[in-house]
Amino acid sequence: MVSDEDQLVRLKVPTGAWEEISATDRYSILILGHIYNELMILQRATWFSGPADTATPVEQNAGSAQMMFFARMLCSKIYEAQTVIKKPQVLSFLRDRCFPLMEDGKGERELNAFFERLKTSAWLAKVRNKHSMHYPTFGDWSPAIAEMTTRKMPFEYIAGHYTGESFFLTSEHAANLGLYLTVNPDDWKKGGAEIANEIKEIARLLGALINNSMNEYLVALWESPNGKPQKLQRKLVKKFKRVEFDGFRLPYFFKMKKR
Repeated sequence: MVSDEDQLVRLKVPTGAWEEISATDRYSILILGHIYNELMILQRATWFSGPADTATPVEQNAGSAQMMFFARMLCSKIYEAQTVIKKPQVLSFLRDRCFPLMEDGKGERELNAFFERLKTSAWLAKVRNKHSMHYPTFGDWSPAIAEMTTRKMPFEYIAGHYTGESFFLTSEHAANLGLYLTVNPDDWKKGGAEIANEIKEIARLLGALINNSMNEYLVALWESPNGKPQKLQRKLVKKFKRVEFDGFRLPYFFKMKKR
């Protein structure tokens, strides 16, 4: 099922006007746009890779594994994003080029809100280093293995006709427990809940900071004060159909036509 679409607009800063912008500012614009795009992609992927309401137990396990993979990547990318935003070139671009165009103090408030929220989630660096960008060591997973032993969990895996249908179910239990116990060593359930609650809010704050700042900067190029020619060009995008997002799920198990 598809829905009617709102009109999209392609905005372009022509080559001449783009090259008038300093190289460091162009870097800042490009990297902030890249961060925003990845933030949106990973939030979408985290959502639609989870199991459907009608999923069987095995589908739930595999869908949850997909969802947690993207959630770990989202945590890591948010951690990396804050290190980039703190770089002098990017911070200067925001404060000198974008924030003065925003309503009184809004830009600085959004920046501070993002940084303050990060202080309550010191585990982001550990998630990035131990559970996402690098595979966990024995030491990283020792608490998870101990918890699984306490709960007397067996080792289970799923096998099918094709190699791509294999799914090592208990391995993902270890991955999730290792992640949750990194966030809260005393209570893995609370660790899981904290990740779910915190990452959603941090992603929202980061997205608002970048989107609002970049929009104000680009609007200024469009308005072109003092009667100068407009630097920003607009063109309507050809309309297309979009999939209904609420019902869309990425399956782990699927069929492909034989080639």
